[in-house]
Amino acid sequence: MIVYSIAEITILVLTWLILYRNSHHKYQGCRDMKMDGLRLQIIAPPMLLLLEKLRISQRFPIFFFKIQRSVQKISGDKRGANILCCS
Repeated sequence: MIVYSIAEITILVLTWLILYRNSHHKYQGCRDMKMDGLRLQIIAPPMLLLLEKLRISQRFPIFFFKIQRSVQKISGDKRGANILCCS
């Protein structure tokens, strides 16, 4: 049982490292953007890569519109536009 847990954790860490290596250059501008209250920014580049590869924004456009609108309300229009440029 413990061996399976260690193997699963190892697979998850290796997957994250591969995703991070493939995405950190492409999304460096988004990674360096400071947003108050946003935690776990280190996972942003791999998550953005997954969102792009799975074409989530094209499958659920209303969801991304609502996220952009929420960011614009919190941070202003300029920051909301930056989020769309990074993805």
